[in-house]
Amino acid sequence: MRLRLLVPCLVDQWPNVAEIVKALEGASIKTTYELLFSGPPEVIYGRLDMALLTFPQFTELHEQIALLSSTQGETGPQAYSHEMEEEAAIVGGDTGVEDLDNLLAGAFSAYGVVELSGSMASLMALWVVLRHLTLYEDSDSWWIDTTSDFSVDQAAAITQAIQSQTSLAALDRLQICSAVNLTAVHDVLDALAVVLKRRLLRTIANPLKPATLS
Repeated sequence: MRLRLLVPCLVDQWPNVAEIVKALEGASIKTTYELLFSGPPEVIYGRLDMALLTFPQFTELHEQIALLSSTQGETGPQAYSHEMEEEAAIVGGDTGVEDLDNLLAGAFSAYGVVELSGSMASLMALWVVLRHLTLYEDSDSWWIDTTSDFSVDQAAAITQAIQSQTSLAALDRLQICSAVNLTAVHDVLDALAVVLKRRLLRTIANPLKPATLS
C-alpha cells in the first residue's frame, strides 16, 4: 500500500505526516512494504531530515503504520463467530444454473474476491452481477471496464434473458467506469481499504459505539 494513502489516518496525531511521507518517498520509501521490510527503523530514519521528527517519534509512527497495514489478530472462537455471522449475512449472487452453482460452491454468494479467467470470464461476471441486481432491488454495482469493450446492448440482452419484471430497472443501478490506467484503480481500492481499516479500528476502540463510514 502506498504510504500517502495513510495520511488521512495519521494526520490527527501527526500534523506534519504529509511532509514525513514526502521525505520517505524522497528516500525511495513509497509503500508500507518498503517502510516495514527494507531495513531496520534506525537505518531508514538516518535517511530522513531529523528536523521532521525524533527517532522515538519515528519508531512510534513506524508501529502505527504497521498496525494500519496489518490484519487484526483474533482467537479461534472469534474467527468461528465471524464466520457464522458472514454465513448469516450471505447475499444471493449465484448464476442460476444449478450444476454450475454446485461446482462453484457458492463462490459468488459470499463477500470477498472472486477471480475468473478465460475468454468468457467477463460475460459470466456480467451475468452474475445483472442477475444479482435483478433479484435484489436495493443493491448496486460498480463495473470497472479496463478494456473499453463494455456493451450496453449485451447488458440489456442479459437482463431480458433473466425474465424478471425488474430486469431492465436493474441497469439503472449498474455504474460503469472506464479505467485504462489500472494503477489509478489500485489507488482507489487501496484508499477504500484504508477507510474500512479506520472504521474497524474505531469499532475496536469503541465496541459499544456504532462505527460510521466517512
